[in-house]
Amino acid sequence: APKLTAGKGTVTVKWKKMTASGYEVRYSTRSNMKKAKTVKISSGKTVQKKLSKLSRHKKYYVQVRAVKTRKNADGKTVTYRGAWSGKKSISTKSPFAPDFLLAGRRKKCYYSKNILHGIGIY
Repeated sequence: APKLTAGKGTVTVKWKKMTASGYEVRYSTRSNMKKAKTVKISSGKTVQKKLSKLSRHKKYYVQVRAVKTRKNADGKTVTYRGAWSGKKSISTKSPFAPDFLLAGRRKKCYYSKNILHGIGIY
């Protein structure tokens, strides 16, 4: 199963290198993986992918699989896809206040989203 790290509207997916010509990463906000988006990685050397432009403070489910491309006896390219890995879930980060309001302090901030939205910074 892949290892996930959350960011502000991003998720970084890491997996172990396999003998493959590429990988596919799919992610969804639904646990049954319906309406999942699939990202194709064309290099077998790549072992991580940063998924960006995700909704903040939302749970995402992620799976990875290896893809191998070969030429058969006729010279045609054939693609073999492995089984999807086990599902892992993670929530993207949601700051309740922008970093400049926290001014370097790592304390919990109790600004409400409505107030921040009202002043145009959320």
